[in-house]
Amino acid sequence: MTLGMAIRTLRESRNWNQLQLAKKIGKQSGGQISRWENNRERPQSRNIDKLNKVFGVDIEEYARTEGEAGPPENIKILTGGLSGHTADLSNVDIETLASLAQQLIRLHRALLAELYSRGIDVEDDYVSPGGPQPS
Repeated sequence: MTLGMAIRTLRESRNWNQLQLAKKIGKQSGGQISRWENNRERPQSRNIDKLNKVFGVDIEEYARTEGEAGPPENIKILTGGLSGHTADLSNVDIETLASLAQQLIRLHRALLAELYSRGIDVEDDYVSPGGPQPS
């Protein structure tokens, strides 16, 4: 994932427009954000620091690792198709478990970002368009 894609994904996952993000990092307009997201310019290190603070993640690391999660069809591969079941992982080596955990975390982040970009709020285990419904 490019740095620009990471900025856009993180911004959209928070339902912010470019101007809102710009204001949060001390800019007056969203033009600079647009240039970053479209990879026409790279943010200077001081702006990367501001973005890291606003998003609460290292955006360069996020950009490096998010592309490794792969497409959503990896869900069955990562979970072994065990939806609703408990897997016996006692015979799986630590390196494989750590790798699977990292892949699932990246996939989880990507899925949440996609849901938020579509206006779907996620709270605990409950997902619905527009957020939780009253009981």
